[in-house]
Amino acid sequence: MTKSYVSGSLLQEIIEGIINILSIELIVDIKRKVLSVLRKLNFSEFSTIENMFKTVENSFSSVKTEYLRTKTLLKHNVFFKPETIVVG
Repeated sequence: MTKSYVSGSLLQEIIEGIINILSIELIVDIKRKVLSVLRKLNFSEFSTIENMFKTVENSFSSVKTEYLRTKTLLKHNVFFKPETIVVG
């Protein structure tokens, strides 16, 4: 099995890129228009759709910084902090 290595800085760039895509004006405009139409129609699932937009907008907030990313990965047991072992 081959292990690939992604540096912390590359991972940060990827996450920032995804966050930027999710927060661009196009997405914000789509959200505003969809919610406006649903509000006018008195759509019963309005709050559900609104919460879905919020989930998408905030989907990477827990890994936005190196600190938060490490904290999240440790919490889910997919990353282990290196430990110094004194030999001898």
